[in-house]
Amino acid sequence: MGKFEIRNMELYYGDFQAIKGIDLSIPEKEITAFIGPSGCGKSTVLKTLNRMNDLVDGCRVRGDILLDGENIYGEPELPFLRRGLCI
Repeated sequence: MGKFEIRNMELYYGDFQAIKGIDLSIPEKEITAFIGPSGCGKSTVLKTLNRMNDLVDGCRVRGDILLDGENIYGEPELPFLRRGLCI
């Protein structure tokens, strides 16, 4: 299991599905790069990991996004979550 585990993540802006079925394991203390063409969702996935998409009206996330085994879209305190991330 990685530091972050993403399982079947989907992200919507209103009715528009921007991210479909992402599964990803990001290991602790290793460099991970997101590479792809403009508009493919790299920044959107990263903003989901630190819950910056919470600030976007109509944005909702489905699936499991786990940090050390805990769902970050459950009940963690946002300052604690963001303080512990280096992304």
